[in-house]
Amino acid sequence: MELVLYLVRKSTHMATYSELFEHFVGEKGWSKALLNAYLSELARKGVIKRAWLKVGGRRYRLYRLVGTG
Repeated sequence: MELVLYLVRKSTHMATYSELFEHFVGEKGWSKALLNAYLSELARKGVIKRAWLKVGGRRYRLYRLVGTG
């Protein structure tokens, strides 16, 4: 739930994996395994969608809330 609220508070309703990792693992003290499991579960339930964004030859994993325009 905390991850969904984090995305709702962002104006774009999107975040890169590295941004989520920094916030939840670095600042909140979650484990990487917990973050990955939570992201997978939310994607499986259709709450968030995964996408890949390619910028300057690098690929970034992007997560966005479903149904938020």
